[in-house]
Amino acid sequence: MQYKGCCVAILLTTVLASHQAAAEYEAHSAHVHGQGQLEVLKQGTEVQINFYAPGTDLLGFERQPADAAEAEKVNQVRHQLLQGTELFKFAGTGCQLSKAETSLTLVESRPASADHDHDHDHDHDHDHDHDHDHKHGVGEKAGFSDIKSSYSFQCAEKAGLALTTQLFSLFPSLQQLLASWISDSEQSAKTLTPSDAQLVLK
Repeated sequence: MQYKGCCVAILLTTVLASHQAAAEYEAHSAHVHGQGQLEVLKQGTEVQINFYAPGTDLLGFERQPADAAEAEKVNQVRHQLLQGTELFKFAGTGCQLSKAETSLTLVESRPASADHDHDHDHDHDHDHDHDHDHKHGVGEKAGFSDIKSSYSFQCAEKAGLALTTQLFSLFPSLQQLLASWISDSEQSAKTLTPSDAQLVLK
């Protein structure tokens, strides 16, 4: 069974509720600068990852680009976010990126995507996980409204694997990622930092 990004968010609700830091964060409607959110679902050989972050931590601003330099920054960040194999490193088994998409809601009206398996039948699916009528835009993740990225990986083995994110090194303004995950045998949560950026999925 394939899980869309919205399904991951639903399945992870109970995990987030048990994670104090995440619960405290979702109680606020404003941005928590320096703090992002990571959701991971592993089922068999498939791994789905959702990443949310305030625009200021990735772009340096939270508005429409004011000049050509800021417009170029948007393009640069969009390109970086679509490079899923650079953002997430797997140990324990080989994993191939099958699809990546990102939405910068302040600066574009529809998400960019990189469909690595060229399955054009899904091209129209990814626009439906947010409501343009909402005040905060994509995801409504209690302030994580500016940027959302989703990634699908296909791994060679079902056995446990370690997932390390490179988001901290690419975006130094990020200081924490509130990570929650569901795997074949467990569900849990953890706060990732630049010095501890690894999850072990059993």
